Amino acid sequence: MSHRLVIVLPMAGWGTRMRPHTWNKPKALCRVAGKTVLDYVLRQFEPLHELFEEIEYIFILSSEEHQAQIEEHIQKRQYQQRIHYVQQTVMNGQSPAIKLAERFLDGPMILAFADTLVETDFSVIQRQPTTALAWGVRVNEPEHYGIAEIDEDGTIKRLKEKPKKYIGNLAMAGTYYFPNGLQLISAIDRQMARGIHKDEEDPKDGDTREFYIVPTINILIREDNLPLRVVETPAMYDAGRPAAIIETNLYLLRRYWKRQQGQFLTRAAEDVIIEPPVFIGENVTLKNAIIGPNVSIGDNVVIDNAEISHSIIGEGCQINRLRMKNSLLGDRVQIVDTRLSVKQFNLGDDAQSVLEHSGDRLPKNMVECHSSATYAERPVSVVWSGERLQIDAIMSRWRTQSGRGFRVRTVDTRQFTLFYDEATDQWQVDLFADRTR
Repeated sequence: MSHRLVIVLPMAGWGTRMRPHTWNKPKALCRVAGKTVLDYVLRQFEPLHELFEEIEYIFILSSEEHQAQIEEHIQKRQYQQRIHYVQQTVMNGQSPAIKLAERFLDGPMILAFADTLVETDFSVIQRQPTTALAWGVRVNEPEHYGIAEIDEDGTIKRLKEKPKKYIGNLAMAGTYYFPNGLQLISAIDRQMARGIHKDEEDPKDGDTREFYIVPTINILIREDNLPLRVVETPAMYDAGRPAAIIETNLYLLRRYWKRQQGQFLTRAAEDVIIEPPVFIGENVTLKNAIIGPNVSIGDNVVIDNAEISHSIIGEGCQINRLRMKNSLLGDRVQIVDTRLSVKQFNLGDDAQSVLEHSGDRLPKNMVECHSSATYAERPVSVVWSGERLQIDAIMSRWRTQSGRGFRVRTVDTRQFTLFYDEATDQWQVDLFADRTR
């Protein structure tokens, strides 16, 4: 077995699916679970450093500016890996990007796309060093993925992008091992010479401008008789789309930060409720807040009077009077909200938002209160879907110029946010968490 392994990480492209976060930085530097996507990509390959004497990384980027940002991040994190940088200035696809790294690929290599994380044990490479490997996961809707058609002996017969006819449900995770990188380059040369972009069986293939890696691999299987075996992984996680990265955040919190949950809990003041799993960075100020589950907060963040779940918050953000869910915030975002309903945000670096009340109100009799000197001192029940629910606990409360707000838990464990608007003499009621389902 070779003592040297090259890991190729294509990170070129403009990251359009992750905008606005990628207007000013590469997608690999977007944050998830307290670190960047790139940090976790490198972390998943850490076990390989015990198996090989020498590992080199090839970062394929789209511009000098992106390369400078990645280099700065690598230096700041004090990574010791040996890294080479290659720039793909013409966005003509995955295969040409890999071709640019040809001079480094004279031995075994891993190809892994940096916006997908796989849950696997890479020691299989040491056990099968001369066998090409492809990581895959079983999916319920194979028509939406690149699918491998498997032979009787467990090798891949071919790969098919989003097959219209069922050929299996094993989706490719975008991670491959090749015993000889130059053999892959040879297949890329043949693919590009023949003008095969994405699917040679598609009569409209010529309309596609970019060259994808799937036809390259099919050439290796069909023409070079390369046995390509599947390594099934229990899951793959997408870090390249805002909607998917929230789910990936939850996976990473559970996998890498489980032991730190107690540490994060001890940072919370008496008026702060933490629902794990969470990640909380350094120098974070939390006041009168409910955080979690599935929330990552970067360094130097101030959160006051807020309820946040299933969200990622970058560094230096300021959040005041906000109920937020399924959201993605870049660095230095500022949000002030005087409305009550739960909102979803996707805001890039340095965004600012001030939201005024929409005026929507619900009948006053939806909430029964205990009142003495003033009205709405303590809610005791709330009407929801025609049913009056007794309130078991008041989890937090706050007051604004408009009125009083409460986060409550009913006896059936559901959580509501109640806000009494003194000017209109009405309540607004929102379900925040339904634990009965």
